[in-house]
Amino acid sequence: MLDVHSRVGDLPATVETLESCRVSWGRVCSVERGELVVDREPLRLVDGKLMLDAPRRERVVRQIGGRGFADNALVGDWVSLHWGWVCEVLTERQRANLERYTRHHLAIANHTL
Repeated sequence: MLDVHSRVGDLPATVETLESCRVSWGRVCSVERGELVVDREPLRLVDGKLMLDAPRRERVVRQIGGRGFADNALVGDWVSLHWGWVCEVLTERQRANLERYTRHHLAIANHTL
């Protein structure tokens, strides 16, 4: 999960690249045409360790040309995100699993930083 950026070529090895590349989750705050506004927990580097920061409000792409993967997303739904794009509406179980495995992989990554 956190090592993909080094395998795909010319992407810089930064927290911003890791953050964009990791599949994350966010709670929908508003639906605005082809975009959603979500609250999501971004990656942060603190004292040389990666961690999830407090939720931050962000605007993400839901549709292009009226089409997307989460056209039915509503306020209050959880959605998955990748490179600023909404991938799908998540069930609570899917969101919890994504968070659990993200935290697990952050712990592994932090052993090697």
